[in-house]
Amino acid sequence: SFITYSASSGLVDNVVNSIIEDTQGKIWFSTNGGISVYDGNKFTNYSDQAGMKISNVRTSLCDKKGNLWFGMMGGVIQFNGEKFIPYHAWHGLTQNKVFSSCVGDNGTLWFGTIGGGIFKWTGKEFVNFTKEDGLLDDKIWYMSSDKRGDIWLTTAAGLCRIVGGTTNMAKPRFQNYSIEQGLDVPGGWCSLTDRSGNLYYGSKGGLLV
Repeated sequence: SFITYSASSGLVDNVVNSIIEDTQGKIWFSTNGGISVYDGNKFTNYSDQAGMKISNVRTSLCDKKGNLWFGMMGGVIQFNGEKFIPYHAWHGLTQNKVFSSCVGDNGTLWFGTIGGGIFKWTGKEFVNFTKEDGLLDDKIWYMSSDKRGDIWLTTAAGLCRIVGGTTNMAKPRFQNYSIEQGLDVPGGWCSLTDRSGNLYYGSKGGLLV
């Protein structure tokens, strides 16, 4: 049977956008009202940390060091196990509407935004890539990686692949798939590559494989 948890149960908000498990087995929920972490018994909520309002949290990931990263419609915030660290324009994050994220095989962190393309975290700063660099579209809805190490971006105009996207290349090489390449249902929301290498592309008009 299912058990329902809501704001009345201690969850910070009823709209849950992303779920991730940390290295200690705790479950973190990204919601419109902030972040909730569940230890198996109770929720602990975060909505205002490090002088930063935490709300409209859209995406989350865990890096290879165990740090948690959350993308919001107001920037990126990291939890290092002790405290939250906010990242803004002065760290190179020039577009703060962060909607998607992905960690590559070698630990490279990627963040997709609504209108500002993608950002790669170098360990010190964010580096931005947009349509001017060959990206299909600057509105990134979803990001995923495959077994070859490529990063797949689901955009408002179709699919975009970062070839060898998990390597520490200075500038990614993009391969785009839209109507011109036979993708007859642009405007995707999500994608997944299975163990056999098959790509599943979920869009407004159905599922493509």
